[in-house]
Amino acid sequence: MVGLTEKECRAYFLVCALLLIGAFARYLPKSSVVFDEEYYAPLFEEFERLSARADSFDRAEKLKIRNMNPERHARAFIDLNTASREELQSLPRVGPALSARILALRERLGSFLDVSDLLMVQGIGEKTLELIRDSVYVEVISPDE
Repeated sequence: MVGLTEKECRAYFLVCALLLIGAFARYLPKSSVVFDEEYYAPLFEEFERLSARADSFDRAEKLKIRNMNPERHARAFIDLNTASREELQSLPRVGPALSARILALRERLGSFLDVSDLLMVQGIGEKTLELIRDSVYVEVISPDE
């Protein structure tokens, strides 16, 4: 270009390129969304559950005190944080696949804080939890142990 230095020419072409890209982007169809909310919805739900659990470590001390009450464990005989696959399979409606998912969740979380954490296991809903609640307990493992 006549009368422009090399740096000015590069800047001119950069501005022109950006204008062209901006003009082109304006006419892109709005349906080409990069972020698909339906695809990520289950991940967001699990993130919310796990983050709510992680934020509740202050309640872990209260749970530890509550769970150390021996009378509370009079009927419960399986500790979810130490149970083997065979012990879990002795529970009602818990077979090999469900016990494997319970162990996988325990491995991922580090330990259960409460029996209701079993609701995070796929295949355990409110009804199944109520069936096994009297047979299990959680001995909370302190983070500094």
